Amino acid sequence: MDRPPRLLGPEAMALDPQLSLAAALEPSPIVSVHFFFGSEVSIEEQEIALVESRAQWIFDRFAATGREEDRGHLVIVVSAARELARLPRDRIESEMLADLRAVVPSARARAPRRTLVVTEWEATYSAAVETERRRPAAETRIGGLFLAGDACASGWPATMEGAVRAGLAAARAAAARLGSRSVAEPRA
Repeated sequence: MDRPPRLLGPEAMALDPQLSLAAALEPSPIVSVHFFFGSEVSIEEQEIALVESRAQWIFDRFAATGREEDRGHLVIVVSAARELARLPRDRIESEMLADLRAVVPSARARAPRRTLVVTEWEATYSAAVETERRRPAAETRIGGLFLAGDACASGWPATMEGAVRAGLAAARAAAARLGSRSVAEPRA
């Protein structure tokens, strides 16, 4: 998550108080653990949502891409992963492998050939109670500066869909400033 203050600097912050509010957004990490098994390990779905475990999602890369080199590549993703991200890598691997094996029978008797832990420390912002009032709007008080991204006020959480909505709002604001009346809607 690149917050506007980091990108724009203190001069811009002084021109638009909304940017100061955005500076107060607390970053939140996402941890992804990639398990590379052989072709003998897979899931029937492209993804699985988990409840009552630290792991939140399991994605099957082969199911998503269809590429032979992705066969047996399962990824666990954990959002808001502050506690998990602070653990030693070997503990992250073992805990996530245990969660994976609890729901993927073909992984129970197999060891991954390789494991990769990726921590994105500032992947998104923390969705705390005060967060919504700090999310900046698309149009700023700085002429010609429009903001877009998942941290912007879009009515959606920090997701790709929220980022798209913020991008559309920024495009509409820019088009209105330039005197245009329309912005093409994305295709589904």
